[in-house]
Amino acid sequence: MRDMATLCAMYFFVQASSSIIQPYLQIMLRNSGFIYAQIGVLLALFECAGIIGPIVTGSLVDKTGRLKIVMLLCTVIMVVAFFAIDYLPGTFIILLAIGVGGFTYKSLLSLLDVSTMRQVEGDTYRYSRVRIYGTVGYILFGLLWTALKRPYVDDNHDIFMFIFIGAILFFVPLLIAKRDEIRPKQKKMKGVPNPRKKWCNSVFYFGLVIMALSRLGLSASGYLSLYMVDKLQNDQITLMNSLAATTEIFGMVLSGYLMSKKDVAPVTMLMISALATVVRLLLYALVPSMTGVILGQCTQCLSYGFYMPATIMFVAKWVSKSHQAAGVSLCQSFGSGLPTMIGDMVGGIVIQHFGYRTFFLLFCIPAAIAALLVIIFFKRFQQPRFEET
Repeated sequence: MRDMATLCAMYFFVQASSSIIQPYLQIMLRNSGFIYAQIGVLLALFECAGIIGPIVTGSLVDKTGRLKIVMLLCTVIMVVAFFAIDYLPGTFIILLAIGVGGFTYKSLLSLLDVSTMRQVEGDTYRYSRVRIYGTVGYILFGLLWTALKRPYVDDNHDIFMFIFIGAILFFVPLLIAKRDEIRPKQKKMKGVPNPRKKWCNSVFYFGLVIMALSRLGLSASGYLSLYMVDKLQNDQITLMNSLAATTEIFGMVLSGYLMSKKDVAPVTMLMISALATVVRLLLYALVPSMTGVILGQCTQCLSYGFYMPATIMFVAKWVSKSHQAAGVSLCQSFGSGLPTMIGDMVGGIVIQHFGYRTFFLLFCIPAAIAALLVIIFFKRFQQPRFEET
């Protein structure tokens, strides 16, 4: 998929489904009769499968080079999974569908980032510009759904229909994309030694801890849809998500500029992102109204707009080129998926017993710790770029 225009189109159209899946999955589960604690467990299962998915598919792509085929399969299987959540009865079916849906959905997003990172060859500014097409897609599709006043929050069939439409829109540029550009790793020949090479160092793993703590805090925003519907009696979910995505554009442009032109370290951007997450959750907790939600969504500029480019460039700096698909997958899985899974599971229980205010305040703590760790161990991240040995 060498055509950058096609890659930008894929980022744009994948958001047609993503703008529904992210905020409405919890609504679908509530409509199916699950309570908060159960929804938390199911969302945690979705994220748990999302941890495994990028690792499996990323390794598969590294070995075979079949990026396009793997992405096509993930798209089809994802749609089937959400069809099962909507139309097929039974707790076991829903559990299985949630797992498969998380596996394929998270894999798809991870593989898009892998493809982009390889094409821009570590250029932060170019990556940010390509990634912005996804944010623009999220905004425009969110505004479109808001204008249509769809999907209906109490109708799972309507929600699935929009996921299906979005998948078709994404499938078109994916089908016309050029053949895979990732070359599989060379196989070991008989009689020729092929020692295992070091492909990252301890700095990368320490960075994963920083990412995980920051994302654990940010995972609290995943319950915003239920918070708006149940506590604020407001169903403008896609509009609020579009607002957040709009501010995210400025964050991505700025982060790309700072890292590429001003040589700001990716870990510094992670620290700023963590601090912005603390501010975001405090606004939700201390201003329990739509004003608090709007102000909190505006912090997306820094909390997520800085986070995503920083993680990709962190991989580019601390992981060898031959293993960058695996590096991105680890960031997606253990730096993002695992803490989000924990946040979903714990969050449902906290909300069930203590309410939303305590929930948002509690999740400020891990994000604050992430920022503090960066400050304390900042010199550790000043080492030269990792080179494969």
